[in-house]
Amino acid sequence: MAHPSSSKVLIFDVENKDELYTALVGELRRHNIKYRKDKISKASQDKGKCRRIFNAALHTQELTDVILANGGIVQIPLFVSNACQFILEKVNSEGLFRKTGSAKRQRDIRASLEAGEPLGRSYDVFDVANLLKTFFRDLPEPLLPCGNIQEALLRCLIGEQKVQKLLMTCYCCPH
Repeated sequence: MAHPSSSKVLIFDVENKDELYTALVGELRRHNIKYRKDKISKASQDKGKCRRIFNAALHTQELTDVILANGGIVQIPLFVSNACQFILEKVNSEGLFRKTGSAKRQRDIRASLEAGEPLGRSYDVFDVANLLKTFFRDLPEPLLPCGNIQEALLRCLIGEQKVQKLLMTCYCCPH
C-alpha cells in the first residue's frame, strides 16, 4: 500500500487501477480530504465518435492540439479552439460575453457547424461568443464532476504537500 519515503514521495505498490484508487483515497483521507467516487453516466460509457458539436460529450468531439503558454500541448475540441481564435481577433468588442447577439444568426451558425462547415470569418463576434457559452452550458456532463470534487480540491490547498494532494485528487476524478 502507501509507503512515504524520506523525500516525501509516495510509492504505491498496487496490482490494478482499483487498488491504486483505494490507496489514493486512503492517503487523501489521512490529510482530511474526503473524496467519493461518483457513478459513471451512460453518456461517458458510450465511447463512439459522433459528428455533433453541441449537446455532445467532450470525448466524442473532434480534437485539435493547442500549445499552452508554458510550452505544454493539450487537446481541446476543435470548435472551442476555432471559436477562441475568432473571438481573440475581435477581443476589443465591448460586452463580448455579456451581449447576446442574434438568436436567429446563432441557430444558422450552429446548423452550419453541425453540418460540418468550418466557422466562417464573417460571423458576428457576439454570436460566436454566445455559441461558445452555449457549447459549455449544454455539455451532457459538467466539466468538473458532480459530488464533492470542488470541496476536495479546496481542501488540498490547506497545509503542506499541496501539489501532491492535488495530483492524488485529480487522479481520482473520472476520465
